[in-house]
Amino acid sequence: MPSGRLEGVPRNRTGFHPTGQLVGMTDDTDPQVPIICEECGTETSVPLSDVGDQLETHNENRHDGEECAEIEPALKSQIQDLVAKDIGLLE
Repeated sequence: MPSGRLEGVPRNRTGFHPTGQLVGMTDDTDPQVPIICEECGTETSVPLSDVGDQLETHNENRHDGEECAEIEPALKSQIQDLVAKDIGLLE
């Protein structure tokens, strides 16, 4: 089973893979998720299936593992609200 790592694909200087150079995608149906790093002043969008690996790689390479890069805060908040509603925490 593939690890989800994008072996052999160059990363840009921020530690994110440049848009359009992601490998392992067979179609364009994987939604794009905006991720930002206020510490670096960078942002990019990556396929949902790659978000975890991209965040981990960026934070390891650029910030010694400190969790600086994250899913765009407004989207993260919306997702948290939807999950809370779905599991009944808001009832």
